[in-house]
Amino acid sequence: MKKAFTLIELLIVIAIIGVLASIILASLNSSRDKGSDTGMKTAINSLRSAGNIIFNEYGCFAGSSGGCNGTNLGPGACSTPGSTIFSNLEFAKITAPYRTSSDFITSCSSTTGQTAWAIAIRLKSNTTKAWCVDSLNTAKEISNGGTAFNQTTLNNAIVGGVCS
Repeated sequence: MKKAFTLIELLIVIAIIGVLASIILASLNSSRDKGSDTGMKTAINSLRSAGNIIFNEYGCFAGSSGGCNGTNLGPGACSTPGSTIFSNLEFAKITAPYRTSSDFITSCSSTTGQTAWAIAIRLKSNTTKAWCVDSLNTAKEISNGGTAFNQTTLNNAIVGGVCS
């Protein structure tokens, strides 16, 4: 007589495979989000060097020559940079993917006279944390105490053009 698997045994094996597949897929999504965050951090960190070059050229963190008398920006969404450092072509190019993506919340801040700037972007993999870079050459992860960042709480984290 031929020994075969019973229907129950087959169903149990299929269920185990399904559970393992769902665990793997969840892990892959998490890895994708972390990879996206790492790319964002690398891009935003390059703003520190670009900011130093701009400061050496203009004597302030302005978007163009003559912009040192500009008014402050925000803190707020980075969509209307005015004549601040965020209107500089290099800054705009680097920050564009994060200003226009629904996956990230972005906040920009600059001071009157363009003496300081900061940008904070909420992480995709953990919405209670954000990556912040400022003109003091700070680049760090900031936390909202276990609560997801929204535009207002992210704005409050960079008042005065400094990562808090």
